[in-house]
Amino acid sequence: MRNFKKLFLISAIFVIASIFILGVKVPNVQATTIDELQAQIQALLAQIAQLQQQLAEMQGQEPSWCHDFNVNLRIGDAGTEVGQLIKALRLEGFNYSYDDYSAPFDNIVASAVVGFQEKYASEVLAPWNLQHGTGFVGQTTRAKLNNLYGCGATTKGSLTVTKDSSTPISNIVIGGDNKVSLGTFRLSANNVENLDLDEITLTVLNGDYIDTLYLYEGDTLLGSTPGASKRTKYFNDGTLIIPANGYKRITVKADLYPVDGSVIKNGDMIQVAVGAVDTTGRTSGESVDSFTDVNANPMYIYKSRPYFSVNSATPSGHLFPSSRTLLAIFDVRADSGGDITFSPSSPIGVLNYLDIKANVAMADFSSSIVHFVIEDENENIIADMGIPSVFIANSTDNYFPIPFTFKNGVFTIPAGTTKQLYVYTDTTDFEDDDDFIQLWLSDKIGGDISWGIDGSGDYRNDDIIFRGDIYAGTLVNPNGGGGCINECSFSGQTRCIDVTHKKTCGNYDSDACLEWSSSEPCSLGQICQNGACKEEPTTTACTDSDGGKNYYLKGTTYGMSPYGPYVSPTGDYISSTDQCGGGPLSLLASEGQLTEYYCDGKYNKSTIFTCPSDCENGACKPGGFGLENIENQLANISKIISELMQAMK
Repeated sequence: MRNFKKLFLISAIFVIASIFILGVKVPNVQATTIDELQAQIQALLAQIAQLQQQLAEMQGQEPSWCHDFNVNLRIGDAGTEVGQLIKALRLEGFNYSYDDYSAPFDNIVASAVVGFQEKYASEVLAPWNLQHGTGFVGQTTRAKLNNLYGCGATTKGSLTVTKDSSTPISNIVIGGDNKVSLGTFRLSANNVENLDLDEITLTVLNGDYIDTLYLYEGDTLLGSTPGASKRTKYFNDGTLIIPANGYKRITVKADLYPVDGSVIKNGDMIQVAVGAVDTTGRTSGESVDSFTDVNANPMYIYKSRPYFSVNSATPSGHLFPSSRTLLAIFDVRADSGGDITFSPSSPIGVLNYLDIKANVAMADFSSSIVHFVIEDENENIIADMGIPSVFIANSTDNYFPIPFTFKNGVFTIPAGTTKQLYVYTDTTDFEDDDDFIQLWLSDKIGGDISWGIDGSGDYRNDDIIFRGDIYAGTLVNPNGGGGCINECSFSGQTRCIDVTHKKTCGNYDSDACLEWSSSEPCSLGQICQNGACKEEPTTTACTDSDGGKNYYLKGTTYGMSPYGPYVSPTGDYISSTDQCGGGPLSLLASEGQLTEYYCDGKYNKSTIFTCPSDCENGACKPGGFGLENIENQLANISKIISELMQAMK
């Protein structure tokens, strides 16, 4: 009986070989479409797979191989997991996925994966509303592979909670306001399985100042809970699914109680943190938790606050020396919660003040004191200060503060309104070529402002109120047009050129103006961000929704630009979506090519990939690898038949 079976199999192989030799000749491809050839090849491969199975049974070799597919795989991967994938694909009849189990995950393997996914489309593709395979071995593809060839072992996922880069920076919040953003947190899953959010524990410094806490995913409200120092919020199944090898952002917002001056005081800090987060693995069914406390940035609650900006009528450009020169106009707006006041003496004996920084270059002084005054819109002097000229002359890089005190009376900005501060000085000594002056409000913490609310208080937070520095225009005496103009605002100012280099403002030539230095590299282990060299983060801040260089699935990558700062809500970070043709971080791609974005450490990078078939909607179209691959597949069939013939001997 065994010999009869062997004879039958040999005959079957010769039939297939005859079809291969006589019916599917490459020279006749012109009369047959590539799709038709591909279909014939698949039919042959299916028959060969059946013969391989029968041969194993005939020789008493019961299939015993199994493997648990617990890792996502994509183009560019290599190693044991890829080898096991190739083996499973061959058992499924997709033998053009190589017979070499050490081969890398390339376009050929991706094509076999597409075939596998479309073979089991109802289980693999339908859950994602996909009609065509992607070539990416993700959750549902792995689930089907494990259903067919798994060994029964289950590996559960893992959860990481971090402060998201989009979380609000430290700021002043107004008591009584609703839906105030306190922090944004990132919940990330590894590549094993999707995670279903069960509960989140929030701890809040001064949580009793909060009426209601809200949790949002984007614009979607996930739930709310009364304010307290510690709250745990529970979620129904399916409320928030954290995708494998992906993440979800959760933003915590709050309705704040009003400042009452007794329990809730101006300047008190509020800070939210995520503590324990419990999830359930969607595949393993096991609990996957995180117990690391992650703090958002602190917020400071006030009844009201001032907002400073430069008025559009502030002068800049040519300086015409005179005894009364307008240097700057600052707009000061009071929040609607209360009046903002600068008082000569408040009920607690505090003298409010405002420090305005000055950068001055002048050859000589005719007087011992240089007077600066602040006037209101009615030309009433509300503050004045005399600076010794010797102090200006000896100041480092011509930089010095002007500490204005409001000793001439209370300056009040009524709630919800804006007033102007006009700053004047005598510039008759600025008669020389290239003499200049510029004012600004500095955000360095150092007591640059003291302000009150409704006539009382000594409140600071200059790092928040003057955040980013607030610059007035530069006035320069060109002395008939032969002068120079500052390239930058003040000596010591820095700016990023790219991720690892900066430049510094200073006087590097023979004139009196400031200019930028040449490129200066950051120290080893540092990056340049927001104008300064900083220690490089130890964690990767780049994410890619399609898991890397996956040419068959459209994805979005969010990470640091490798080409210097981009203007975006998060500074140097940019979001890029795979697209057919060129993109902002790539060379121009032509028709049929894909601009694929991927993470390289924390950086958002791209590569140009020529799709074997065509590029459509930000991804390569599966299948259709052209005549060259048809020839390779036919040669592979011939090799398989030879191996079977050898095994039958």
